[in-house]
Amino acid sequence: MKLLAISFARSHGVHWMRAFHRPGNAAAIGMNRRLGFVEADTPVRDDGSGRAAPYQPGLLTLQR
Repeated sequence: MKLLAISFARSHGVHWMRAFHRPGNAAAIGMNRRLGFVEADTPVRDDGSGRAAPYQPGLLTLQR
């Protein structure tokens, strides 16, 4: 399912995606890393306010 979502997003011009998981969920972390996600090194704007949220464990980024 995640592979289909990544493929769809890339085919529609998406340049990066975020994956959220519980920091202790080794299976999810491993799967996301195998798919190319890496540690997020930039703030995330996730509350609709336009303010950057601080880095949070459990956040990975996939870029083209």
